Amino acid sequence: MRIGPQGAVAFFAKDRLKALFTSPGKTTATPLQTLAACMCTGIIAQTATYPIDTVRTRMMTTPGLYRGLADGAKTIVSTEGFRALFTGLYPATLFAVPYFGTQFFSYDRMRLTYAMYGMEPGKQRKMKGWAALPMNNVVSPLVSFLSHGFPYKFTKHFVLFSAPIFLLCPFFFTLSPHYFIFFFTY
Repeated sequence: MRIGPQGAVAFFAKDRLKALFTSPGKTTATPLQTLAACMCTGIIAQTATYPIDTVRTRMMTTPGLYRGLADGAKTIVSTEGFRALFTGLYPATLFAVPYFGTQFFSYDRMRLTYAMYGMEPGKQRKMKGWAALPMNNVVSPLVSFLSHGFPYKFTKHFVLFSAPIFLLCPFFFTLSPHYFIFFFTY
């Protein structure tokens, strides 16, 4: 319920923040500016979509409490106040900052490398949406590994179980909603 809107907010915010963080007079952001923009994207995306997560969590833990998302949000605001929609935002943001920072920074660096590899200095190839799909296969394990505090067991199982599936059906791993959003916006 949260992933689609969160991806849309994140992609929108990332490009705007990169432009904001770019030094005056420059056309592209430095890697450090890109990383800072990507990490701030996590804060914005998490904050913008956290009320959805709060209502969803309450609906799952207490079935029948609300008739739907709008009813849940309305009930929470009327009984507990607007701030109750953001209860637990701080710990969630602590996870979102490295997650989005790693995801978008890795993705941007890979996209830039693809655009410039083998080209004459000062020229770039146009990025097509389909070219982003295989990048998900590289970025996703890296993001999972780094943003979850280097969990050895999780990463080991991800690699052990996803590698055979990837070999059988590589398109399966490209179905992340974030990359569908990218595919249709670039």
